[in-house]
Amino acid sequence: MGPLAKFILRRIRKNRHVTGAGSYLMGDEHKQVYVVAEGSSTGMVFVNRHESWHIGRYGAGIRGALPMVEQLIGDMQEHFRMVAATEVQA
Repeated sequence: MGPLAKFILRRIRKNRHVTGAGSYLMGDEHKQVYVVAEGSSTGMVFVNRHESWHIGRYGAGIRGALPMVEQLIGDMQEHFRMVAATEVQA
């Protein structure tokens, strides 16, 4: 998951640099991940439509700190463990 987390961090950093806004990290039941820029009208529709896919919000606020790669990995692992547990119950 390390290379994926590094790619995600670059996208979050780019969103923060270009728009000054944070990013939402989303993950579906097929382990596909999405980095959505905060404040984008179409992006916010996506975020609101798929609330259960929400992994985290990063780089937001005036001094939006960027996460460490290890934090992203941990957040994704926890999210996908919960998704897998939900699928087993269904």
